[in-house]
Amino acid sequence: TTCADDNDFDFSGDFSVGAWIKPDDLTGTGHMIITKATGSDGIFQLYTETNALKFQLLTTAAAEYLGANTSIVDVDDGRWHFVLGVAKGDTVQLYLDGRLVASDTSTSGSRDTDTTGALVVGQRSDLPAGYYFDGLIDEPFAYSKVLTESEIKALYEFGARRYKLTNPTLNTTVLQNLSGATQD
Repeated sequence: TTCADDNDFDFSGDFSVGAWIKPDDLTGTGHMIITKATGSDGIFQLYTETNALKFQLLTTAAAEYLGANTSIVDVDDGRWHFVLGVAKGDTVQLYLDGRLVASDTSTSGSRDTDTTGALVVGQRSDLPAGYYFDGLIDEPFAYSKVLTESEIKALYEFGARRYKLTNPTLNTTVLQNLSGATQD
């Protein structure tokens, strides 16, 4: 799915992006979940590759990335998982199933805020085949703010109940604050 360049997706400030994923195969490189690219460089990329989940932001230092990476061998288990990348200034955070699993603040240059380019779900728009996500993606989202720990936990718990993963306590107050209406 491709959303043409739109001001609603111009994330020059803080933002959060994520989705529910159910991977079929994590081998190989660059299986994009959500990305925004300009030319051959991704402004941000949330993706998997061989046993790893990654969230990266392009920096102004010769196409280098600021990235949070983690080993996720337990995600290739035939179940749904909630993945989320948060960009806060020059810090990136990576969440898996409502838990912070990686964070990075080391960078060369500053964060690239060129916001042109399409927002794409499930592939990189500027590269050939082989950069497609292999599996299912559900409920992709993008917020032009940093989600709080309680908002992240509430989104995970709501989805976990939907996918019958656990029996969490649903925090409808936080969900109402995010969407403007309580979700059941």
